[in-house]
Amino acid sequence: MRVDQRRQSANPSRIDWVLLATTLLLVSFGVVMVLSSSAYFAAKHVNDKYFFFSRQLIFAIVGFVVMYGVSKFNFENYRNRKFLYPVLGLLVLMLIMVFIPQAAGEAVLGAKRSLPLGPFHLQPSELAKPLVIMYLAFSLTKERERKDGFVFGFLIHLVLPMFILVLIVLEPDFGTFFLIFTVSIFMLIVAGSPIKYPLIAVVALTPAVIALFYLHPHTLKRLGMWMNQLLFIGSNADYNLLTYQVRESLISFGSGGFWGLGLAEGTLKMFFLPQAHSDFILATLGQELGFIGTGLYFLLFGVLVVRGYQIALRVPSTFGCFLAFGLTSLLLLQFMINSGVVMGILPPKGIALPMISYGGSSLFATLISIGILMNISKYTVVSDNGKRRRR
Repeated sequence: MRVDQRRQSANPSRIDWVLLATTLLLVSFGVVMVLSSSAYFAAKHVNDKYFFFSRQLIFAIVGFVVMYGVSKFNFENYRNRKFLYPVLGLLVLMLIMVFIPQAAGEAVLGAKRSLPLGPFHLQPSELAKPLVIMYLAFSLTKERERKDGFVFGFLIHLVLPMFILVLIVLEPDFGTFFLIFTVSIFMLIVAGSPIKYPLIAVVALTPAVIALFYLHPHTLKRLGMWMNQLLFIGSNADYNLLTYQVRESLISFGSGGFWGLGLAEGTLKMFFLPQAHSDFILATLGQELGFIGTGLYFLLFGVLVVRGYQIALRVPSTFGCFLAFGLTSLLLLQFMINSGVVMGILPPKGIALPMISYGGSSLFATLISIGILMNISKYTVVSDNGKRRRR
């Protein structure tokens, strides 16, 4: 583990232009795709084809303002107990309020995950993503008398995150649980925990996972259908082996070809593809912009992820290293899960495509993460002819 250098001087006016430009392009790309994929649905259901587009545009503008503010806030302040614990307490309170009928919003696809804020809704589970990562980075770097062993070197770091994750599972939101839990395990391994510790944790959680499957039989059914559809890949089997969402998603991808049908010219979004502007927006992108448009998004997102890991490697602060690694891994895994679901590689889960899918809470959480990465980048050092220099 590297030496923790907390006192770093930074140029407050310096901007990580690679990170900023990539984020601007991705969010702009997303706003355009939300308009294209939702116009028909919005016109039919709310009599306003710009309904989702206008809201996403507002989300983006406010999100960039929040990102700018976060980028000016020294990341080392996040390890201050007077800041971190009250914020985590507020998060727990919001997660509990989701279960109060008078406070919670309407159920979406059988789950209550949001709190109404006037005409908009806030999903506390989305805010839990960067906050749990922040806590883990703090927990992994704060001084302890005993740092080794399963209890003090591994389990103790997961006590508070698991409490938060239990609340998320009860909503239920299994996708977010898996996402945060997996990144948490990655962070612990990077921090030096032996591989056997995560394996013990997974084995210990297995009975609880099995119980959840029985409590939510639709999840077990989804898993079974996904396993059946794996037989379809590379075969001449019937398309009916695929789940409806995946079947329509693959048709959408295939009909786009190399160049795509053209922006706003997609047809699957109108009558067949569910969640065309949110969870399955990548399929709409594939039909309208083809392999070229999909590849461009993948390329831009790849640049963002590489930049995030560069920041993690170059910041002298151990806390900053863990924080940048966790936030970047969170975005990467979210991207991989959504893409895997849309392409039929993974079982269907409600995970948004970062900066592209419709949704204010997801976009806010992502832009907060980017803002933190931008601040950490001001404290990084890079090699220059064998010497170390500050950036």
